Amino acid sequence: TNGQDTIMVVSKAYIAMMDILVNNNWERPIYYVSTTGEESFFGLSKYFQVEGLAYRLVPIEANPYEQRGLIGRVNSDVLYNNVMNKFDFSEYADPSVYLSEDYTRSVNNVKIFMFRLVETLLAEDNQKRAEKVLEKYHSWFPQNTVPYDFPDLYIFENYFKFDSKNLKASGIKYFSNYVDQLNEETTYYLKFRGKHADIVRGYLDRNRQILNQITHNSDLFASQHPELEKEFKELSQKASMYLQH
Repeated sequence: TNGQDTIMVVSKAYIAMMDILVNNNWERPIYYVSTTGEESFFGLSKYFQVEGLAYRLVPIEANPYEQRGLIGRVNSDVLYNNVMNKFDFSEYADPSVYLSEDYTRSVNNVKIFMFRLVETLLAEDNQKRAEKVLEKYHSWFPQNTVPYDFPDLYIFENYFKFDSKNLKASGIKYFSNYVDQLNEETTYYLKFRGKHADIVRGYLDRNRQILNQITHNSDLFASQHPELEKEFKELSQKASMYLQH
């Protein structure tokens, strides 16, 4: 390449995967673990179908608009059945269970595929199923055992796509609880000085980024839902408390 010798190394694992792809003939389903690096996907990610914590390879190209920068198309029927009848993440809600750092880090993968399921169900105008998934979501990941994180931002936004006024009010409540958590964490991070402040700077910047997004979204939602304008303005004011520091 460019006048230089180039060596390409292909592991036995990749050769085995290529052999499976060539000879499978769609006789058995092929899945890729969602936590696998994209280099293992052989450029096939646009043919992935989301059914849980794994991507299924299907002969259907995903719509980039529906993907929203994420991987694969969502099969809402299969994923809904898995979430409601097969998966069980209730241990996260048990305060007697010790949640290690690795264990809590992995919860975001679960939250992301549940967010995608809710979003897809709402796009399919299946609000009843979407509401049931949200109920399951909060029963598995209550804030007191699993603090809210970035995926929750997108989960909560979906509440304002429902026709129900009560569900929209619940969305405000969850956003408000998230802002309280972020402000409490930010108050703690701002106590650090010198080299210790440098250690938490990344967390501080991340919190401000999320608070800024909540402020922006609150102003946007207020114009879209005038009946909740007062609540959104109060949320925006609370979320902007540390943005000027």
